[in-house]
Amino acid sequence: MKKVIYLLNLLAFSLIFGQETKENLKGLDEEINKILNDYKAVGISVVIVKNDKIIHSKGYGYRDYENKLPVTPNTLFGIGSNTKPFTSALIGMASDEKKISIQEKPSKYIPYLKFSTDRMNNLVTVEDLLEHRSGLGSVDGTYIFFLRPNGLI
Repeated sequence: MKKVIYLLNLLAFSLIFGQETKENLKGLDEEINKILNDYKAVGISVVIVKNDKIIHSKGYGYRDYENKLPVTPNTLFGIGSNTKPFTSALIGMASDEKKISIQEKPSKYIPYLKFSTDRMNNLVTVEDLLEHRSGLGSVDGTYIFFLRPNGLI
C-alpha cells in the first residue's frame, strides 16, 4: 500500500507542477484505477489543489469492500506517515526560498511549541525533527504535533 501512496504522490506532484489546465487530468481516472488494480488496493481518495483551488476531488474503489461501499472525496482514512513526504518537500521549498531555516529551532516558526526540557528547547532544530533525531519517540509519532494541557510535549 505504501507503494500505491508514493506513486499517487508522484502523480499528483507531476500534475500540480505542470500546466494549470484540465488537460493534465486526462487519463487520471484510468491511471489511478490501474494502480489500484495492479497493487490490489481496495480504495483511495484523491484531491489535487492548485493555487488554493481544488481542481480534482474523487474517490476510487471501496471504503468497505465487503459491503461494496464506495470511497468518496469525503472518506476518512488513517494516513499514518503519508504526510511526511509532503511536509519535508514543503519545508525544503520554503528553505530554498529562504523563508525557513532547518537549522533554526522549531519555536521560531511555532512560538507556542515547547518541549519538556530547556535542553531540548535550546538544542532541537527543524532538521532534527525531520530526521527523527530529536529524542522524541512514540508508536506513531503523531503526538509531537499536539501539546499537552500544560503546554509541554
